[in-house]
Amino acid sequence: MADGAPTPEMIKAGQEAVARPAGLAAGSVEQQIIKDVKNANMAEAYNLMAGKQPDYAAIDRLIPNNFGYKDHTGVAQLTPTEGALLTEAQQIKNYLQEYATKGLNAGLSANARDYVVNNYAQVILTSPQLADRFVGMSPGLAITEARRIAAEHLKDPRLQRQVAEQIAQIADIAKPIEDKVTPVEEELHRLRQEEQRLKDLYDGTDGAKGKHDKKETQVKEYIQTEQPSGSGTFVDGVKLARIKALESSKAAAEAQRTNLENTIIPGLTDDLANLQSELRASLDAIGSAPTGTANMTAYLTSLGLRATTTIQTEITAKQGELRGKRTDLSVKVRESKEAETEANQLREEKQRYEAELKELETKMEKAKEAWEKAKDTGDKKETERNRLWTQKETAETQWVDQLRKIIPEISAGELQKAMQTGVNKAKEIMDKRTEEEKDSGKKRFWEFEKQQYIGPDGKPIKGTINTDRLSLMRAGTDYQFTLSNGNVERIFLNGAEQTLVDVMVRGGMTNDAIYNLVKDPTTRAEMSVTLAQDILTTFLWSGGRLSNQGEVIAIQRSDWGKGMVAKAMAGRTDLQAQVDAVIGKDVLKWDKDILAQLGKIDWTKFAAILFLIVGGFTLFSILKK
Repeated sequence: MADGAPTPEMIKAGQEAVARPAGLAAGSVEQQIIKDVKNANMAEAYNLMAGKQPDYAAIDRLIPNNFGYKDHTGVAQLTPTEGALLTEAQQIKNYLQEYATKGLNAGLSANARDYVVNNYAQVILTSPQLADRFVGMSPGLAITEARRIAAEHLKDPRLQRQVAEQIAQIADIAKPIEDKVTPVEEELHRLRQEEQRLKDLYDGTDGAKGKHDKKETQVKEYIQTEQPSGSGTFVDGVKLARIKALESSKAAAEAQRTNLENTIIPGLTDDLANLQSELRASLDAIGSAPTGTANMTAYLTSLGLRATTTIQTEITAKQGELRGKRTDLSVKVRESKEAETEANQLREEKQRYEAELKELETKMEKAKEAWEKAKDTGDKKETERNRLWTQKETAETQWVDQLRKIIPEISAGELQKAMQTGVNKAKEIMDKRTEEEKDSGKKRFWEFEKQQYIGPDGKPIKGTINTDRLSLMRAGTDYQFTLSNGNVERIFLNGAEQTLVDVMVRGGMTNDAIYNLVKDPTTRAEMSVTLAQDILTTFLWSGGRLSNQGEVIAIQRSDWGKGMVAKAMAGRTDLQAQVDAVIGKDVLKWDKDILAQLGKIDWTKFAAILFLIVGGFTLFSILKK
């Protein structure tokens, strides 16, 4: 927030806030504005007033349209991932809206409360700066403590306003996610329709392939085919078998015709001519036979001739046989011609079918080529659609990720602010301590000490802090002071006390001045414990971590470590209640000697108390009291 004198806009905002009616809900943004104005935090008040409010109804309309695409019928198409993202986006938006408008109070639904608290707690649990806060805690207890801390911070109405502003920025997302998929899907649908039309022309009911296959089946009737395929056995097609049968029939008919024409009929003709000559001879003999020949047959026999009746009978029979053979000849001539004609017709039909098959094959190939080309075009368009869809799903994931990050990012920012606030408060305490110190020696030391750990820019000086932190862990030793009068004094110093002396030396104090301050055990203990708390506080709040379990145990075993913790908890019932919540009620008896008890409890419990005192996330709230 801006510092310095309030601007006219801030003053106006403050006046409007104070002018609002009484009875505002506790923890509301309006009440916080009034509080800020009364405390002269005009910049804070102005920023709360000026915070941008999202149009939640517009976001409700926007969210479904941001996921998937619409097919040619207008129906939304979502992958399982997109469906899950859509559901998550709607849930997160509803939870955030609830928190932004209601705050963390009884009106908030359990689901919304769990969402914001758990998200904030997760940041706390995974923050490197806060890792030491949960040393020694069981996972369940750490989660409970992180949720408690998160809930405390989420009660601040400023966080509600930050959430609202983040939602508004994302919904400026009222730039919806660009949908490049739907127009490509429409084009893909058109291409697939054309592909189907061309496919039907190729292999549909009356397609080119069906016509080709039908004609190919007809052609196969005129040729030999291997049956079954690969068997080496070839079978004649029906029409080829017919042609062969006709050729065989023609050959047989021609053979019989030749025999009739060249042998049988000429033989019968000669036989008939001979019979007719014989008949004429018998008739001539009868005509010149002596008058009164009683037995003509005997007469003819005597002449070596046969009776005319016998000859005539044979002639009649031979004539009948000749007529029959000539009829047979006509039949064979006709059979031969018919076989030849049918065979020729079949051969012509084969040639015609082969020509038609070739033409149909060309048409089929062209139809297939057109279909495959259309299919390839459609496949490419589908690949483009899927690529754009994947890109859109990625954009949708990123979009939802913005919603997911609202609480974590605000939480991380609040942690950073709280840490800096804690450091600022530590500096404020150091400044006040220096200002109020009456002893000139101590005053000089405290003035120098605060410059060691927090720079003029308000940032922790990490190098010095870490050096002195390690120095705290040293074992006790006899320290020798050589004074200006020549005397040598020895004092046994623990790690914190040695560090105290080191800082004094670094500050340019003389051995006499240092000795005069630390020779009193009470003063030495008080100053070293205070120094140790300053060092550990600024160390942990500047992102430092205690190196290991041994470091925590070293602090617990040291008088200064137990003294630091005991001093911080003395008289602090609020802090004692927090300790009870973290390590268990009645682990420490608050009405008894706390210092003695701290050395006996389990180191993990001591660690939890230590971080509550100097390193916990609740430092700022402790320092405020």
